[in-house]
Amino acid sequence: MITTSPPPAEPAAAPRSADIARLRRFLARVRRRARRWIWFEAVSQILLVAAGWFWLTLLLDWLIEPPAGVRMLAVGGLAVGLAVLVTRQLVGRLQTRLGDEPLALLVERTHPRFGDSLSTAIELAPRASTPSVPLDRALLARTTALAAASVGGVDFGRLFRRRRLLRLSAAAGLAVGTVLAVLVLVPVVRENWLRRMVFWSEEAWPRRVSLAIDGFPGGVRRVARGSDVEILVTAQSTGEPPGVVELRTRGQGGWTTRRMGTRGGETAAGQRFGLTLPTVTEDLRLEVRGGDGRLRGLRLEAIEPPQLAELKLTVTPPDYIGGGSRPLPATRLVEVPAGATVALTATASKPLAAAEMLELTRPGGTALESPAGGPPQPRIIARLDASAAAPQTAEQRGRKATAEPGRLTGVVGPVETDLMVEIRFTDIDGIDNQLPIRFQLLAKPDEPPRLALGLDRISTAVTTAAVIPVVGSIEDDHGLTAAAVVLRRITAEPAAAAPPTDSPVGRPASHTESLDLPAGQPTRLDLRADTAAVAVATVGAAVGDRVELTVTARDGCGLDTGPQQSVTEPWSLQVVTPEALQAMLEAREVILRRRFESLLADFQQTRDRLISDSEREAATLAAARLGEAAARAGGETTEIAAAFRQIAGELANNSLLTAELEGRLIDQIATPLEQIVAGPVDRLAVACRSNPAAGPASADTARLLALADECLSQMRTVLDKMIELETFNEVVDSLRRLIEQQESIRRETDRQRKQRARDALKGL
Repeated sequence: MITTSPPPAEPAAAPRSADIARLRRFLARVRRRARRWIWFEAVSQILLVAAGWFWLTLLLDWLIEPPAGVRMLAVGGLAVGLAVLVTRQLVGRLQTRLGDEPLALLVERTHPRFGDSLSTAIELAPRASTPSVPLDRALLARTTALAAASVGGVDFGRLFRRRRLLRLSAAAGLAVGTVLAVLVLVPVVRENWLRRMVFWSEEAWPRRVSLAIDGFPGGVRRVARGSDVEILVTAQSTGEPPGVVELRTRGQGGWTTRRMGTRGGETAAGQRFGLTLPTVTEDLRLEVRGGDGRLRGLRLEAIEPPQLAELKLTVTPPDYIGGGSRPLPATRLVEVPAGATVALTATASKPLAAAEMLELTRPGGTALESPAGGPPQPRIIARLDASAAAPQTAEQRGRKATAEPGRLTGVVGPVETDLMVEIRFTDIDGIDNQLPIRFQLLAKPDEPPRLALGLDRISTAVTTAAVIPVVGSIEDDHGLTAAAVVLRRITAEPAAAAPPTDSPVGRPASHTESLDLPAGQPTRLDLRADTAAVAVATVGAAVGDRVELTVTARDGCGLDTGPQQSVTEPWSLQVVTPEALQAMLEAREVILRRRFESLLADFQQTRDRLISDSEREAATLAAARLGEAAARAGGETTEIAAAFRQIAGELANNSLLTAELEGRLIDQIATPLEQIVAGPVDRLAVACRSNPAAGPASADTARLLALADECLSQMRTVLDKMIELETFNEVVDSLRRLIEQQESIRRETDRQRKQRARDALKGL
């Protein structure tokens, strides 16, 4: 059987090479167009960014005029931005491989009529030449032919978004054109922009309004922390002056804007604006805006003002005071002796550039005035001027701040009246002390001696044999140089009927008894009866005269006013006979006896009430009254005893005290009275206070009654001595009257005899 194999199949027709070549030429054309489009787009973006940067920097630099550092950052930002654009938008995209397949897909997305024919033909064309690859070549040939037929109708403007590229290019061209126009047609803008943005100059833009601020050398002003700071700005304009000028400050709380007020009207120098910043406690950054004028980069530094760290005062008293220099406490009121000099050393809390010590008052205590009668003109005591050595740079100021604080030394005096002293500091930053450093020197005048004196056991009358003691003290603030007791006699004019006397008539005689002072110049002298006494006989006073006693004291003041002297008020004493003085003292004894009798009767009545009160409450009250009566009796009895001693002392000073009188007055009356007070009366008062009576029949009541009876018994004994003394005085007084009568009869007899003798002589 013969088998016949079928004839082999003919291969399918492959795509035409002409169609494939046409498609590849088309894609090569698209590739070239794409690269040109990348170039145009990247260059347009670069130009647009550069032009935008130019306009932005021009506008911001004109508005705010940032410092050179900010402008450098802007230039650096432009360079970085352009480098990024060139790298990403141009170099990076140009280096990207544009294959046929991606380009075919790009064409098919913008031209739907291709379907997938272009990308299919490009992708499968290399496989069609390989027989082993199973592929429908006829279908591929038709697809390739279809794609080749369609490439002629491709719109490249639609493929590469020509309108967008044209708009971008037009914007870039317009931007670059405006930049070129400004740089070419406006040379002022070109020059200032290039100077500030390229060469980083600090010269400001020319403006219509120019602003100038006072007191900011180098853009910095230093003020005292906590002070009010006045900001003054002058605005000049080539046209209409600005109506509003604003001051912007920045501290820890951020920016604050304040409107400045006008100061006066517009002048040739411009319009002045001012604003006061209250209580500046921190550093501030300042900006001033007015019209198109700007002031920036201003700084207000708050610095601690110089203060008084230490004040030393050394006083040198006048020579008559002595003692040499001595320190004084530094207070607002400093008292110094009149005529003293005061050395002052003021130490500041920081280094100083200048300092002054001024006297604000003049001799007499009134404010200093200018010769024309203007405001007070202080007198300069001391001045420190270290401005030539003041540092100029921040580094020098830092080194200077570590130096010793400034000191100012001056001498004031002689201080004769009250003075007001003021100290002013100025530190190396030009800051003055805000609060005035003032204190007052009070000139304490030399006081006259102080006399605290009295007569010891002398009343208003003395005899011719009396000795007048002076007791007390004499004090002076700096020292005594002399003290004396002065006694003057004032002679009475004789009466017409009075008998002739031997007393001198005329000017009063005087006697000065100098007092002994300790060595040197003592500030106190104590006088006793045995050291300071003067006799009436030293001035020859007679009965009927008066004597005046004064004490003088003088210090050693060496001022122009001379020594100070003090004189006591005169003690005026009547000179009487011994009999008259004794009669006066006897009358005083009678008064003291009657006073003692009244005291004794009151005390007896209070004692009896303690017995009559039978109830507890009444007995307790009676015991309290008895204690009060005992205390009162003790006080009055002590006074009566002192009065009897005074009588005895006055008799002794007048040379009238006999041993018998002294025994009666002192030993029988004064001393027993003092013993009664210190003994039973004091015990009774203590018993009444510490253990009040519990009833009339109690042991306490009996004890109180016993103490009271003891007091009464001893007081009656002394009263009997007083009565005996009074009886004795009455006998003496009777004898005194008999003697006076006999003396009167004798004088009358002598007078009649003389009269008869005269009559007999007349009859001859």
